[in-house]
Amino acid sequence: MDRACGHSVAFLRSALLAGLLLIGTLLVGPLPSPALADDTAVGGIGGDVYPLESTDIRMEAETVEAVLYRKFAEYRVDFTFVNEGERQTVKLGFPFRITQSGSNGNASVAFRAWQDGKPLAVTLGRSVSQEDLMSSDPPLGYFLHEATFPRGVTVITVSYLAQPTVSAGNRFGEITPPEFAALNVGGWSAHYDYWLHTGAGWRGTIEKAVVCFRLADSFDGWALDIKAANHEAIGWGSPTTSPETYVKLDERTYQWVFDEFEPEETDDIVLAFTTPVVVSNPAFPPAYGALASAGGASERLGPNSENGMPPGWEAIDGSPETAWGITAPGAGGWIRAEIRGNQNLREVRILPGRNDTPGSFYEYGRPKTVSVALSDGTNTIITLKDEPALQKFAVSGAAEWVQFGVLDIYPGSKSNDTYVSEIDFGTKPAPAFELSSTPLAEQAPPTAQPSTTLPTTTSLSPVTTQSPAATSTTGGPATTIARTETGSSRLVWPAYIAIAVAVIALGALIFLVVKLQASRRRA
Repeated sequence: MDRACGHSVAFLRSALLAGLLLIGTLLVGPLPSPALADDTAVGGIGGDVYPLESTDIRMEAETVEAVLYRKFAEYRVDFTFVNEGERQTVKLGFPFRITQSGSNGNASVAFRAWQDGKPLAVTLGRSVSQEDLMSSDPPLGYFLHEATFPRGVTVITVSYLAQPTVSAGNRFGEITPPEFAALNVGGWSAHYDYWLHTGAGWRGTIEKAVVCFRLADSFDGWALDIKAANHEAIGWGSPTTSPETYVKLDERTYQWVFDEFEPEETDDIVLAFTTPVVVSNPAFPPAYGALASAGGASERLGPNSENGMPPGWEAIDGSPETAWGITAPGAGGWIRAEIRGNQNLREVRILPGRNDTPGSFYEYGRPKTVSVALSDGTNTIITLKDEPALQKFAVSGAAEWVQFGVLDIYPGSKSNDTYVSEIDFGTKPAPAFELSSTPLAEQAPPTAQPSTTLPTTTSLSPVTTQSPAATSTTGGPATTIARTETGSSRLVWPAYIAIAVAVIALGALIFLVVKLQASRRRA
């Protein structure tokens, strides 16, 4: 083979590799994991979103509160910003890791944002770039919301629900609580995270940050308060709660306080614990509250009904991303939960609607008026607010089972098929958010109909089921992919062009190889 031909082959191999890498970049379709972090200012050109340092705005304070239930947590975060420059509009991104394996975490849901108590529209952005593919860490996605900062103080608030990251395998088996050990129930490693280091892009230091995790009565984990140095108890590879500067305000409250700090990754919060595996066990220790199992439902409507589980399971599976549904008109449907463990109920918690995308809540029907019947004869009528939030109701009685009947609904903009994402039961009232002094305004439904085009990153878009183009977290433009949440991935025109280039490169390489083989035979 002559030198020119060798260079040609090398060039075509490089072109082919680049084309295939680009195709791989465009076709990546992972799922989001829990949203974890500080609001970060992001800027974008042509849909490419990337972190952008602010020169005038500083984060004066933030308060992070999370209430942990059996298999999910409810978060509220308040950021106090001070703009020392001119009035300016900033695209804010709340980052989360995108993972391809459900074992690495599940999507945050019901993400909402407010500026000084007024709701902000939220869209999704995600980073799918060559740097992401080459990195061992999953890429970042963003919940995006745009805010205009006047000179002076502005408070941005976000709320969401998320599941912990869970890994299979025994953790701290020797310190399993006796009540679980007696049932031969083991535990897996789990943890909730909150990133502080992403707030470093704001001007100066953060004057004060408070992070507080409270355990509701239904939280059933253990081994939270173990130090990393205690290797005899933890073994290698088991996560522990960190940083170890936390203070236990009581047996069920963990709090971190930071003053005048420039956040780094070592400041990121990890609340680690062992979660029991009790799904298939008929018993449940009463000390850990009431545990619900599916007792049946009037019907089961997708899209994410779980195969092999009884109807209604999606509403009590601990995953706010899944939902139990009934077909339109919605009213008249019912769902029943069997109660194990402590059957002396004091509270019912409901996350209404579908929450698998930022826009799905208002697109589908949500229960408005619901009857709650307990096996002891107690019957209560409750009215839910039309908002994607975990709503709590005082319902007292002894219950071997609880049946919910949908009496009336809030209609959806797309369908009156009606959904419930999650139901949790309490034997005492759940902890309240206590650190914030600014109450949230109620979230009003979007006034605009869902957009039929992809929202861009340069204007404030109504909440829709569609995501903005992919985002880059590396400080510059990235290869992008546009996705809709209601169907399969759809490649934008640049993607088709990239695929065509890659196919042409592959064809040229095959042609050249064939030609070389023929030349060798003639020689």
